[in-house]
Amino acid sequence: MKASLKLMGRRGLALAYDWLAIPAALVGAFLLRFDFQVPPAEWGLIWKSLPWILATQAITFWAHGLYRNIWSFVGLRDLRWVFQAVLTSVALTGGVLFFVQDRLAGWPRSVFLLDGILLTLVLGGGRFAYRFAAEVKLLDRSKRRKLLFVGAGRTANLIVREFLSQSQLNVAITGFVDDDRALKGMSLNGAPVLGTIADLGRVMDRVRPDEVIIAIPSLVGPKVKTVLAAAQSRQIACRICPPIRSALTGANSLSMLREVKPEDALRRDVVSVDDSALSSLIGGKSILVTGAGGSIGSELCRQLLRYEPSTLVLFERSEFNLYRIEQELSPLAADGRIQTRLIFAMGDILDERRVREVLAAHRPEIVYHAAAYKHVPLMEENVGMALQNNVVGTHCMTRLAAEGGVKSFVLVSTDKAVRPTSVMGASKRMAELVTRHVGLETGMQTSAVRFGNVLDSEGSVLPLFRRQIAAGGPVTITHPEINRFFMTIPEAALLVLQASALGGKGELYLLDMGEPVKIRQLAEDLISLAGLRPHIDIPIVYTGLRKGEKLYEELLINEKGIQDTPHPKIKVSTEELAHRLPSEWRSRVEAFADTGLPGADSTSMSWIQEWVPEYGPADLTSAQS
Repeated sequence: MKASLKLMGRRGLALAYDWLAIPAALVGAFLLRFDFQVPPAEWGLIWKSLPWILATQAITFWAHGLYRNIWSFVGLRDLRWVFQAVLTSVALTGGVLFFVQDRLAGWPRSVFLLDGILLTLVLGGGRFAYRFAAEVKLLDRSKRRKLLFVGAGRTANLIVREFLSQSQLNVAITGFVDDDRALKGMSLNGAPVLGTIADLGRVMDRVRPDEVIIAIPSLVGPKVKTVLAAAQSRQIACRICPPIRSALTGANSLSMLREVKPEDALRRDVVSVDDSALSSLIGGKSILVTGAGGSIGSELCRQLLRYEPSTLVLFERSEFNLYRIEQELSPLAADGRIQTRLIFAMGDILDERRVREVLAAHRPEIVYHAAAYKHVPLMEENVGMALQNNVVGTHCMTRLAAEGGVKSFVLVSTDKAVRPTSVMGASKRMAELVTRHVGLETGMQTSAVRFGNVLDSEGSVLPLFRRQIAAGGPVTITHPEINRFFMTIPEAALLVLQASALGGKGELYLLDMGEPVKIRQLAEDLISLAGLRPHIDIPIVYTGLRKGEKLYEELLINEKGIQDTPHPKIKVSTEELAHRLPSEWRSRVEAFADTGLPGADSTSMSWIQEWVPEYGPADLTSAQS
């Protein structure tokens, strides 16, 4: 009841304002028409006509819904409605007066035009003035949570507007910093641009914000670290707008804000791709992704949906992983955000009958093969299973894909396949060779895409470090000097798609991983992000390299064997294409499929040595000394 009375009161005030605006605009129109020297006869005409004009225009405004809008949030669309209502009301006023006042006798025709202009200005101006007053009230810095924005562009503007439109958030915008020096001294939504990111520390000391918002989705890692360090040293909270890679989620700008993560400090330039090439490759096609519930496989599916395939088959062995991605993607199809037909297919890449069944039912033109065992220490203890899944499974998929009319087969590989010291790395190198040779024999286009570690993937160090920090430590690292190449999951998936658009006759594509990152530094950053001190609040313990583990990874044995592609972040190997398998390679795969054992038996190890002569277990003693 109280809310209804409040609403009626607001509508009553709006109606009263417009009723006062109608005669004010009419009088103003006559004053302008007669240069502020209105003849007495015209004043009589005004008072005689005013009741008809007031009734006609007030009814028209109500019919146009001008009193359903909330003035605190008025925008350009509301101004358009005001203009339409005024235009209609002036036209109707002329019609009414035409009949009740002897065919508009004595009425200056220009008064109608002037009246319409003044009405639009008064009605629209009053509404925008109310919104401005409401926003000024929101900017009361003495009572509200103070926000400082890094970035003064479009993203910052969207986020600020959303903050200011929600009074319950109780925030005030203290200002912005932006590396565009031309913006210094300018203002955005009433708050000033105070300097560049290099000035951030000085600006924070001056305005003393309660929180820093990083509102530049493309801000690269070193500058993210600069912002974070400045905020942490002053014990100021910091949130970030992540890179925007897909509009499928439909999330608003505030819901996208989150705490800074370690991968933000590793950000590189935002990946650009040839959208027209990917749309041509993927749009309207049937696509199959193996391992579709895993970290890389699920992100491939998300990115593929941007290019509108007709059908996307998500092939996955793990029931829980398939359920998880099904729960995420199905609502997109249900509410019409995507038109792609989604097929969630349970199955194992080693199950020929099931693979044939899925291929025959959905006739994919492209297969992205992301299913694999990837955990290095576990595969050292399960050699036979690593070869069964990663080598025999890849052979099964490539062979049946070729038989099923698949045009392009893309293998997701790893930098651990280079000069492998682990069974997992060796098995992925063997999978690369199998993929290429099946393509050469059948004519199906094949390619492999090789890259390093992805942050926050299943089984990666970040989830482990987070659990260890939450438990109070220690954080365990195998070696103080161990480093790895890292990229984010969305970046890796997007570049895999871009590489597949380059074509494939057995090509081995290498993704630009940037500079290697020390795992020790990653752990220290994660501890600091938790508001704790590395080596003091949370100890770091070095446990020694594990079996099959390298101190560092590499993407190619000989960098002279690399050639550029049309995409700056994708290279192609020429040296490793020359590697040939023994003529009886297929019979070896088929024999192992029937007899391979799950342990590190002599058959498994001899097969690895035969196909990957550069394989050699790491010397842990020398690495740890």
